[in-house]
Amino acid sequence: MNPRTTWILLLLAVGLGVFVYLNERQTGLSSAPDDPVLRALPAFTPDMVASVEVITQTNLIFNAVRTNKEWQLTHPMKYPAYGARVEGLLPVFSQLSPSAHISAQEMKSSEQSMAAFGLAPPVASISVTVGSNRWDLKVGGKTMNGKQVYVQLVGSDGVYFPDASFLSLLPRAADDWRDPFFLRMNGLEFNRLAVKHGTGDYELQKDASSSRWKLSRPLEARANHGHILRVIEALKNWQVAKFADLGASSDLESLGLRPPLATLTLGQGTNTVLTAYFGKSPTNDESLVYALCPGPQASVVLVPRNRLDMLQMPAPYTALRDPGLLPVTLAPVTLIDVDCQGGEKFTLEKKDTDSWVVRTGTNSYPGDLELVRHFLSDISTAGIVEFTKDVATEQDFKEKGLLPPRRSYVFRTYSTNSVTGETNPPIARADFSLEQNGKMFARVQGENSIYAARADVVNRLPVQPFQLWDRQLWQFQTNQVNSLTLSAGGETLGAKRDGNRQWVYLYNAKPLEEMKWLILDEFLYRLGTMRAEAWVPVTEDKFAFYGLTTQAVHVRMELAKEGKPAVLEIDLGTRAMSGNNYASIVWNGRKVVFELAKDIYTYLGDLVNNWKDQPPDKK
Repeated sequence: MNPRTTWILLLLAVGLGVFVYLNERQTGLSSAPDDPVLRALPAFTPDMVASVEVITQTNLIFNAVRTNKEWQLTHPMKYPAYGARVEGLLPVFSQLSPSAHISAQEMKSSEQSMAAFGLAPPVASISVTVGSNRWDLKVGGKTMNGKQVYVQLVGSDGVYFPDASFLSLLPRAADDWRDPFFLRMNGLEFNRLAVKHGTGDYELQKDASSSRWKLSRPLEARANHGHILRVIEALKNWQVAKFADLGASSDLESLGLRPPLATLTLGQGTNTVLTAYFGKSPTNDESLVYALCPGPQASVVLVPRNRLDMLQMPAPYTALRDPGLLPVTLAPVTLIDVDCQGGEKFTLEKKDTDSWVVRTGTNSYPGDLELVRHFLSDISTAGIVEFTKDVATEQDFKEKGLLPPRRSYVFRTYSTNSVTGETNPPIARADFSLEQNGKMFARVQGENSIYAARADVVNRLPVQPFQLWDRQLWQFQTNQVNSLTLSAGGETLGAKRDGNRQWVYLYNAKPLEEMKWLILDEFLYRLGTMRAEAWVPVTEDKFAFYGLTTQAVHVRMELAKEGKPAVLEIDLGTRAMSGNNYASIVWNGRKVVFELAKDIYTYLGDLVNNWKDQPPDKK
């Protein structure tokens, strides 16, 4: 082999070895060593940094200082700084570690200069001060894998290669470090928000006791709290679209800022904590408006119009008002009084988490948890469709059918009012008129206004106690039934269990055929979980109208529940308009009529048809 070729190959092998060695060290780097002993600057603490300076390759200088935890730009202009971008550069000083370091000796042995690392000249330099200490960092090019970047800590030996993620935070243009948020509301305390514009003037205040927003001008009314919170959040995130670099002494009149076309004021009590003025749009972009926040560093900027449009509500400010009928949540309610014209007064009382009782006079009936939940949900979501009259007189209430009301719902919670001594004081009350053109006028406790609510929603609210009765009529297991008797038109069919708990005919004690006892078991299973599909308000003298006469199908069951004998009976009537069948039982000491699911009646038909070869029992 040619000696010259041998030397060339040897030098290439050494160079490749050095490259692999350095690259392997870079790819195995931990981005931020946790042990301060392993850091090049163990005393460095990002939270203690007082100033940051960046000089770019084009000699742009950016300087930001921290005062009272707030960053301020001092160069290239005086303006609030974007703290997140400034502080995002600080972790690189914590990442300088001997394990991610190429010493000067290693660089010399591999004949690599600073230029090979992009450090002569550097891409940028970063300087930070902590107390009397100052550290300067020169930023070079990226490593081969692109995940790290070469940097030189001025005054130290060699080159470091920390994580390169901070590079995107280096400023490149004059506005890169300016705070992009127009109103800078972070940490600002305020309980008053006022807006004045060409077609309106309104003010919102946060109620001290409930912490909910309310409309205080031009009228006092509940505000749409959720909507106001969304507007405030949008204001917090309102970013500058373009820094116009026009000072507060500019020709504000030509920009529509003197006088302003719109004004936003935030206050805490009687003190104003922020004011913003809004003017015209630039001639080439209607989606932006000129805006100005007065102050020591006031500057005219351009902001997106869409946030301003959220504020410029026209009178009568309906969009700002609470669309809910009730001003409070009904979660703590334990008692509800219902008084409706033409109906029976009743009280709904909560016994525990999953139990309600319907009381009428001295009688009480178990309440249906699902129906009660629907009731509370319906009245909680019964929205206002019209603010009919904001300040109503007694005569107004009479004319709208609210004095006296046609329906009244009073919601109470268990407590004793310390001022009046009243037990279970009302936390809310809603009164309603008769239906008129698809709506009902409404009045709410503590408010002197007349509203209108959707009639279809209000009509779902109960007006009679039976509408909230528990629809679970009874429950039993099929193996608890000892006998079943079906009677109709003077004829009787039946079965009972023998000593072996097998089904036999009543009249001859012969075993039921398999198909027949399977149908019987299914029929009993359906009866064991029977629910009223709907309650029917009727007195016993009207039962015949529903087919509930002495000729109706009568089902009698003898059971043994928990070792105690019991008898359950049900009469089956004619078909209802819904397709179900009317039925009647004695429930809580009262004979009641309800709609029975049609599938139970279907199984009864199957049972009778399969038993028709059985001679009827004669009484």
